[in-house]
Parts: sequence; C-alpha cells; structure tokens
Amino acid sequence: MKKIMFITDLYPHKYNAAAGIFVHHQLSELSKHYQIFVMATCDKYSWAIEHSKENGITITRVYYPYWQRYFLSSLISYPLFTLPVTIFSYLRWKPDIIHVHDFRHVPELLWLRLWLKFIAKPQYLTIHNIRTHPNRLGNNPLKWFYKLTLLPALRRWTHVFTVNNRLADWIYPHGYSQDSVSVIGNGIHPYNNNDKICISSWLSDAEPNCFKIIGVGNLVPEKGFDILIKAVAALCANSYNIQLLIVGDGSERKSLCQLISTLEMQDNIHFAGILPNDTVRSLYPHFDAFVLPSYSETFGIVYIEAMYAGLPVVGIRGEGISGLFDDGVEALFAKPKDIDDLSDKMLILISNPQLCTSMGTASAKKVRKRFMMKQLIDRVREVYER
Repeated sequence: MKKIMFITDLYPHKYNAAAGIFVHHQLSELSKHYQIFVMATCDKYSWAIEHSKENGITITRVYYPYWQRYFLSSLISYPLFTLPVTIFSYLRWKPDIIHVHDFRHVPELLWLRLWLKFIAKPQYLTIHNIRTHPNRLGNNPLKWFYKLTLLPALRRWTHVFTVNNRLADWIYPHGYSQDSVSVIGNGIHPYNNNDKICISSWLSDAEPNCFKIIGVGNLVPEKGFDILIKAVAALCANSYNIQLLIVGDGSERKSLCQLISTLEMQDNIHFAGILPNDTVRSLYPHFDAFVLPSYSETFGIVYIEAMYAGLPVVGIRGEGISGLFDDGVEALFAKPKDIDDLSDKMLILISNPQLCTSMGTASAKKVRKRFMMKQLIDRVREVYER
C-alpha cells in the first residue's frame, strides 16, 4: 500500500474541532486505499507538538505563532517552529507521495516549495483558498512581496487540484496546462440524521409557524453574519416571524452580540457556538432554509451539507457554490454585502413554501450526483495512479 504524507493547514485540532473537517473526511476516505500520514499545522497559537493516531491515520500537529496583523510574521515563525518538524516527519515516515493541502498563506507555501524541490517524490498541491494572493490584497503595502513570491511558491508541482475554476485560472499562468490542473470541487459523506437532535435548547421560544433559518461558519467579517442579522431584523420589522440560529464562533462574536442587542433581536437570533459536524448535519432538517452571505468564499462545504439535507440555500453571487447551482432553481444568490437584496431573497423563500420544497429537492439531487466524497476521491486517485 502506497504511503502518502499530507501537509495541511486545514485540519481539526484541540482549539477548533470543526476546522478543516472536510479535509479530515477526505483523508478518511483516502485511507481506505493508502497509508495516510498527516502533518497538520495550526497557526496563531503557542508552539507545541502533538502526536496521535485517529481512525488509522497517523497525525502530527504543530502549533506555532502567527500574528495576522503582521502578514509576514509567518515568514519567520513557520521555518523556525514548523518546517524542521515537517522535515523530520518526512524522514521518519518515508512516504511515496507528498500532498500539500490548502496553504492559504503564500509565505508558508514558499518555504515548503523551497524544501520540496530537493525531494524526488511526486508532489501534489490542493488549493482551496489563497488568502494572500495579490488579487485579494487590494492596497496592502506588501502586495509587491506576494507578487514576487507567488511564482516560486506555485511552480513545479506534479499536479494541482483546485475547488473552483477561479482558482484554476490563477494557477494556469504559473506554467500549468489543463492536463496538470484538476478542478475537483469538494465532497461530503452520506449521512443519516440523528433523530434525537432537537433545536429546543437554542430556539426555546420559537413558535410552530415561524420560519427557521440556520447559518453555519466562522464568526469572521467575510462570512457576512452582520449582514444576515440586519436582513433578518429588517424582515422581522415588517412583521415576518423568523428565528435564526448561527452555528460557529470567532473574533466577531462579541460585536455580533452587540449588534443583535442594538437591533433588539435577542428573541429571534441565537448563537449555538461550535458544534460537532454530525450535530450540525442532524440540525439541518429542523430548519426551513440555510443562509450564509459570505462574500469571500471559494467553495463552502456547509452549503452542500445543507442541500444534502433538503434545505433551500441562499448564498452570494460570484462566491462559493455560485455558478455550480442554477440560480432560482437549485439555490438563490444575493448581491454581496447587500442587506436589501439578501432580505428579498429570504422573503422569496418565506413566501413560497412550494419553491422551498422544489429547490431543496433539486439541489439535493445534484449534490448526490456530483458532490459526494467517494466521487471526489475517485478523481484524486485517478491522478495519483497515472
């Protein structure tokens, strides 16, 4: 059985059990066919190393400091705290294949590329997001640095996987043909709901006829939860009976709570914090719609998890799953950062129960046909075995 070493900055850890859960699911499926070793890096924490074996997968987690306010801090902390452990793990595990998965920050990827060029093994790269791509940095004064380092970071991989066409378009100019780049999307496992899950602990005052909305994601600005809260408040102000449950946690929790208080929406909007993935997927059938107005989303696994459960979904035009599902038939897509348009899209669902049902059915059918985990892993394996 071939041995694959995955180096990833998206993997569940003790501070966030939901972080990169989709990567964990992918590797669990791959472990049916390969021996998997995971080198998981977790930034923004005090330096520490953990070793474990979970469901037959050997994992080394390295926690290291990274100060998001100072973009280039990882240029120093990553090679100092993490790269030596990565190299030692490679020498100990002796893998046949190296697969680097989703290094969002170019400095870390650059260090990995500089080391891996001395390794005569097939090397694959999965790009789910590039937060420090020059196209995303606007007027950041360090934009010149990322333009300079992006080319050496992205060149000479055996094959590159991306989750959408936009990322693939970013990759092609760095010396890749269509044969060496695969757009594979993301995938989810089949799931049987836990009937014992209920929502009463979060929506204890919900009336039987209210329209129940759920949104799931990290509480960070780009997820747009402030926009969702304001849109729900606007609908409630027009006498629509809505309950919103937000699942997740993050840096914006305090400010979002203040916003809810200011809008006097404490009886309508509730936080559940971080929940296990199985719990979240069991919650979906208890709701009428899933809404996440994220305006910086490369895919968004939570959208298709909600669709799998039969929920109608509202996302943002040009982001995430936009373009993969037909607008108005399989999902609704609002304008980015537009409270009124988001309210209008939710009102369409509130006012059209039949559309909710048909949209949920249509999207669930497509998810089962195109976005299941086994199908995704079959495409990855096909590339591995070329």
